[in-house]
Amino acid sequence: MVELKNRRPMLFTADACYSKKNMDMMCISSFHLDPTASLASMRRLKALAEQHDAELFYSHDLESFASYRTGADYYS
Repeated sequence: MVELKNRRPMLFTADACYSKKNMDMMCISSFHLDPTASLASMRRLKALAEQHDAELFYSHDLESFASYRTGADYYS
């Protein structure tokens, strides 16, 4: 989790949850080696986001990526 002065916390899901749709449906990809642990990780991310009012950033979600600030349009 990244906490910056001028915005709510940012929680990066990395490969624990690929997309918002995965999180909304609590659905993992079929190639995970340990589906039980994968779902537990997703639940933990969701709980942390709720506990800290954090915005989730998904690493493989093209729709979400379109709204992310990149390059010179950085977060502060």
